[in-house]
Amino acid sequence: MLGSGSKVSVRKGRPADTGALSQVFRESWQFAYRGIIPHVHLEGYIRQRTPEWWRTAMRSGECPLVLDLDGKVVGYATFGAARHRGPYQGEIYELYLDPVHQGMGLGEHLFEGCRHALDMRKLSGLIVWALLDNTQACDFYWRRGGRPVASTFTKIGGARLEKVAFVGVPCQITPVRKMQLVDASYLNNGRKKDKHIERQTKFLKGYGARVALNIGLLCTEVFTYEGLMVEKIQGEMGIPLSDIKKFNVKGKVLIYKKDGSLVEMKLKAAQEYARTECHHCGDFSAELADISCGGVGAMDWTITILRTPYGEELFNRMVAEGLLEVKPIEEFEKSMQVLLRLTNKQHLRVPVPPGQDASRVRNAAQLL
Repeated sequence: MLGSGSKVSVRKGRPADTGALSQVFRESWQFAYRGIIPHVHLEGYIRQRTPEWWRTAMRSGECPLVLDLDGKVVGYATFGAARHRGPYQGEIYELYLDPVHQGMGLGEHLFEGCRHALDMRKLSGLIVWALLDNTQACDFYWRRGGRPVASTFTKIGGARLEKVAFVGVPCQITPVRKMQLVDASYLNNGRKKDKHIERQTKFLKGYGARVALNIGLLCTEVFTYEGLMVEKIQGEMGIPLSDIKKFNVKGKVLIYKKDGSLVEMKLKAAQEYARTECHHCGDFSAELADISCGGVGAMDWTITILRTPYGEELFNRMVAEGLLEVKPIEEFEKSMQVLLRLTNKQHLRVPVPPGQDASRVRNAAQLL
C-alpha cells in the first residue's frame, strides 16, 4: 500500500537495478500470462530475463525506465521507435509492474514517463501492442485514450493467443461458466501474502477469462464414440465411418451417407451407448450459456435461445450484418413444444439427495 509519505519517481534504469528488473519481469509475466501463454514457453521467456540480460541491454543503449517506490524498483517500461511502419512513430514495447503494486495508479507514472521521453525524441504518435487475452493491459491503455487501430496474431508454442468462443454441451458449458463466476475470495485465508493470492486468482480464473462467448448445444445424452460409431454403426450395421457425411438425431438417429442415401436407426438402440453420467444431468438446453441452440425437430433450421445481454447483442449484430437468416419462433410451434417438454423432463433427472425432500431439487410445478 502507498503511505502518505511514499516517494514515487520514474528514472532511467541503472546496472544496480538488474536484479530487481528480473524479479519484476518474472512476477508480472507469471501474473499476466499464466493460462494464456503455454507454461513451458512462459517459463522459457522468464528464464531468459536474467540480470545479465538486463545488463547487456543497458550496455547496448536500451535503457529502461524504472518505477522507484521508496527506493525499490517495482516496475519498468521499455520504449523507442515503432517497430512497424505506419502513422505512429513511437512505441511502448513493454510496461510491467510487480502484481503487488498494481491497481494503485503507479502505471500512470511509467506511461507518462514513456510519452515524455518519446516526445523528447520528436517521435510523433504512440502505439502499444497488447495480447487481447491480457484484458488488464487492454483496459489500462483504453483508460489512457488508447483505441484499437490494428491487429495481428501471435503464435507461441502452437497456441494462437486470442479470445475464443467455446461451443459445448451443457456439462461442458457449466464448468466454464463456473470458472468465470467463481468468487476467488475463498483463497484469502488470512495467512497468504497479497501477491500469492493474486497469482492464485489469476490461475483460477485465467482459463475462463479466455472464453469470450459460451455457445451451448441442446443435449439429452452423449453417446460414446467406440460404442455407437465403431461397435454399432460400423460393426453391426456394416457402414464404414468413412462413408458417413452427416449424423443427426431427430427423434431417431439419421445417418447421411456420402452417396446420398439415408439410413435410420431407432433412438432407443443408440441410447444403449449413452454415457451413464448423462442419466443424472438436469440441463437439456445449456441454461448457463450466452446462446443455446439445437434442432429439436426443426429440419434445416436451428432453434436459438438468447440467454445473456452479450449473447443477444452479438446475435443481433450478426443479423444486422446479414450473416444470419432468422424466422420467428412462432413458425416453429412444434419445436418449441418439444424444447419445453424435454427441458422439463430433464430437470426431473436430478436425483433427490438421500434423506432430503424432493423440493430440494424440484420446483413447485414439477412437484405437482
